Order: sequence, then C-alpha cells, then structure tokens
Amino acid sequence: MDTPLQQEQPVKDESKENTDTFWYYLDRGNKLGPVSVSDITALFGADKIDRDTHVWNATMKEWKVITETELSTIFPQSLAPPIPAAQLNNNWIWVVALLPLIIEVLKQIIIVLAVPKGFPAAYIERVYPGFKLMNDLTPIAFFGINTALCWEDEKHLTNAGYNTKNMMWAAMFLVPAYLFWRANKVKQFPWYAITWIVALIFSIILQ
Repeated sequence: MDTPLQQEQPVKDESKENTDTFWYYLDRGNKLGPVSVSDITALFGADKIDRDTHVWNATMKEWKVITETELSTIFPQSLAPPIPAAQLNNNWIWVVALLPLIIEVLKQIIIVLAVPKGFPAAYIERVYPGFKLMNDLTPIAFFGINTALCWEDEKHLTNAGYNTKNMMWAAMFLVPAYLFWRANKVKQFPWYAITWIVALIFSIILQ
C-alpha cells in the first residue's frame, strides 16, 4: 500500500536569523557580541553605539562602519550624519594645541618687563616673590584654561553630530589623548596633536 507523500515543509530561511543573531560590534577596541538587530537598536538608544561603530557578522569579509551595512536602517531618517570635517570650526582646538607655548611666552614677557635687564635668573623668585606665585599657579591656570577650551570644542563637535562621550575625561587629564582622539573621530590628520607636543617642548626650552 502506497503511503501518501508527506506534505513538503517550507524550508526555513536561516540567513536572516543568523544575521540577526550573530552581529558583533567594536567598543573601545573590544569585540562584543553576538547580539541581535533588536539588541543593536537598544544599544543605539542607550548611546552605546553610534554611526561610527564598526560591526561584523558571518556573512561579511571584514569589519564595516555600521552605516555601511544593512543595520543603517536602525538610525532615524531624520538623524543627519555629522557635518564634514572640512566644515568644522577648529579655532578652539588650535588654541589648545598652542596653549603650552602661549602660557610660557606670556610668562617670559612679564619677566622681561618687570625684571631689570641682566638680573640673575636664579634670584628672580627670591627678590620678586610674585614670580614664585606665578610659577606655582601656572599648572592650575593651564588646567583650567585647557578644560574650558576643550569643553567649548566638545560642545561644537556634539552640535556637529559627533559622538563625544568620555572625550572630556581625556581632555582634563591627558590633552594629547583628546587631540589624537578628536582627529580620529572627525577623520583629520592630527596636526593639532603634533603641534601641542612641539609647543610643550618649546615651552620647556624657554623656561
């Protein structure tokens, strides 16, 4: 007796499921995952990822920026991309880059104007106590001015559409890190970071 043919079951398309399940993303150089598309959406809503985040799944040959993949659809259509680097206002960041040299030059100008010509440099602080106070306050002034300038720059980057999360911590405690991080974030060559290092060297020479 012939057995009736079993009704053919539809083949489950696992490609989308795998895509949804096995997404990985980079966070501060660490590979995290696997996560689903819904997880990616939640991460975006929690500001854990942004348009610059690199992602990968098993169907891809290499890591790609999330906006270059099918995951770009998770971003609201009204969310405009960051403005081009060429259109950014870099005035604040160039002042930061030159700040070590600016402060030291101002100090030297004050000494030239206030101290008689030929006065031994080794005795300046003994004879003029105000200069010792100025030297003691210089690091505090540098920290305060630098923080204020980087805060203005960070606000400008945020308004321009860039994710600046945690960048202010770098600005407060390690200025070159902020400058290199900023250049990488906006895809610019880090001229201002290199300038800061050169300015620091010259400020030490002038002391």
